[in-house]
Amino acid sequence: MKWREGLLCLCVCFCAQNLWAGKGKATAEESGGFKGITISEKQIMMARGIANFLFSYKEDEGFSGENLGGENQGSGVQTMPTQSSEEKMLRVGIVRDNLPFTDMRDGEPVGFEVDLLRLLIDGEEVRLEFSPMDGNEIRKNMEENRIDVVLGGVVKLSDSDAVSGYSDGYLSSDVVAVTLKNSKNNGKKISFEGKSIGVIANSFFEQYIRSANIQGVRIITFGSNGEMFENLLKSDRNASNHIDILLTHSHGARDWTAKYTELEFFPLKVENEVAIQIRKGSSWLGEINRGIKSLTGSQKFSDLMRRWNIEKI
Repeated sequence: MKWREGLLCLCVCFCAQNLWAGKGKATAEESGGFKGITISEKQIMMARGIANFLFSYKEDEGFSGENLGGENQGSGVQTMPTQSSEEKMLRVGIVRDNLPFTDMRDGEPVGFEVDLLRLLIDGEEVRLEFSPMDGNEIRKNMEENRIDVVLGGVVKLSDSDAVSGYSDGYLSSDVVAVTLKNSKNNGKKISFEGKSIGVIANSFFEQYIRSANIQGVRIITFGSNGEMFENLLKSDRNASNHIDILLTHSHGARDWTAKYTELEFFPLKVENEVAIQIRKGSSWLGEINRGIKSLTGSQKFSDLMRRWNIEKI
């Protein structure tokens, strides 16, 4: 039986019972047997009105009568569409020649911060798009909205500009001066006076040496660590752009001096924070900071530092 006809019959019986009870009629059980029931046209019209009201209410709710009670599921029931989660893209700038933090090998990014970023977004549906670049290309790429974050052992500047900001710091480092080994230095101190100092353009180290106002210092900027270290290692001391000393962070200095034994470095006892550089207004700032908060101090973080030979300051 169609559910509407069944509902109509129930309504008829309900109305009839109440109408008769109101007139003092006896039920079948009270009279001792089934005596027959007479239903008036007025009672039928009342029951039909109740049934139509209930039926139209269900239709307004978006249900079909044939689907009540679990019958014919899927043939008229409105369901919310299942939304597939949209894959997000994170555009990552990779600073070259900057191990142990970042470098490019056979076209693929490698380094401590590359592995760190993967841990920070672990479990998220994110597609990573990597773009290798030099340090002096970072600002332009952020201004033109080509990248969201920059990896490369970036030391936080005291003031962020209108284009880029930083994540929370996740690692401490020291400013160090790297130079060719010289017996006069005796491994204890180094003088900057009258020297040519190499720094990465627009970096913390450029800001540091300029604000120091050391007499006779000539500052030369570079786009990459590779270019800067190559300059320091050259034997031609008379070249106009030759540098005597370069400034970098302690983690990078250890890697370079292990590779080139003719180099040595001197800690300057200027503690600072390494962070991920993030384009201003990027929605990734909160997500990356939450990842840093949960990951730093964990066993995974310690294992990653050990893998890339990074020491705590």
